[in-house]
Amino acid sequence: MKYNIIISAINLESVPYSATGTCDSIEFEARTIFYNGGLIWKVVENGMCPAPVDLSAFTRGQRASIARWLKMVEQNVELVDKSSQASGSTSSGTSRNNKVQELQAQNNELMERLAAMEAMLAQLAEK
Repeated sequence: MKYNIIISAINLESVPYSATGTCDSIEFEARTIFYNGGLIWKVVENGMCPAPVDLSAFTRGQRASIARWLKMVEQNVELVDKSSQASGSTSSGTSRNNKVQELQAQNNELMERLAAMEAMLAQLAEK
């Protein structure tokens, strides 16, 4: 991730979830809100959730990155107190590589099955 985000505490016991952390050494609080039938993370500033960008200490990019990192920490609480720059790239990169390998294996299997079916059709066409 472009920004150094560290979640120092996260509470997932009851909705809305809440968390505290830092983004590039600036402290923040965040909580979830309902949006389109699901929970999304928002930074709380000046008593507002979310605060308008012009009243925020963070850019849109920082706020989006905070929300993205909070979602990852929500799914894996072992990432609490770990930097998004160190943990995020490794975690998502490894996951992405595993998915690519899985899809390549599936593709190879399907290509073999297709070749076998084409051979069967060719034999049927000759009769």
